[in-house]
Amino acid sequence: MADGSITVEVSTQAAQAELQRLREQNATLKRDLVYARDGLTKGRTRMREDIARLTAENAVLTEQVRALWHALAKVLDAGNREAAATMSMQNACENFSDSSHERKAHERAMLAASDAEREAHVLLATLKRFGA
Repeated sequence: MADGSITVEVSTQAAQAELQRLREQNATLKRDLVYARDGLTKGRTRMREDIARLTAENAVLTEQVRALWHALAKVLDAGNREAAATMSMQNACENFSDSSHERKAHERAMLAASDAEREAHVLLATLKRFGA
């Protein structure tokens, strides 16, 4: 009988040791789970912040592209008007006619082209550059 009670006691001690090991393992798994869950929460928060930031940057860049298209069209249109005024002035000079009207139109066209180019340069200088 003494053998039986020793065996029972040893089995109880082994079961208690196994139970303690499992409790420790469970606590470790819980800590790992909390850490992973917190990491996912932080990751989702960062993703939401990134989406908001990228949406705002996209809006700014879209507006900049629109402004650049308008500036380019203005520069090209002003250059075409300047070229036409130059041709008109040259024709008036070659025909020995009074070219004062053509000269003034040419000057206005040159000033408009210069203004358009200056506005385009200012726009380019003020462009917002993301990630650079």
